[in-house]
Amino acid sequence: MEQLRMLANLFSALGHSKRLRILEYLGDGEHCQCELPTVLDIEQSSVSRHVKILIQAGVFLSRKDGTKTMFRISDPAFVDLVQDSRDIMRARVRARIEALHL
Repeated sequence: MEQLRMLANLFSALGHSKRLRILEYLGDGEHCQCELPTVLDIEQSSVSRHVKILIQAGVFLSRKDGTKTMFRISDPAFVDLVQDSRDIMRARVRARIEALHL
């Protein structure tokens, strides 16, 4: 039962479009938190809140580099999970469109 609770917490952390955007951006490697508001067009306070949730869920790791805070994805499997989810969603949409044309 504890594993299901942990899994639910993970999916809850991933269940926001802004957090998914941040995860996708970090998919190519470590980035400074200072980049995220500009690159993703998200307020700094929003970035901080979402990143905190992802760190607590174990999705992101952080480290200090002088005065900068750097973030990276803790496991590449999280990027794969999002991509696999996208693939599933696209397949479902295609199936629905095909069903409408029958």
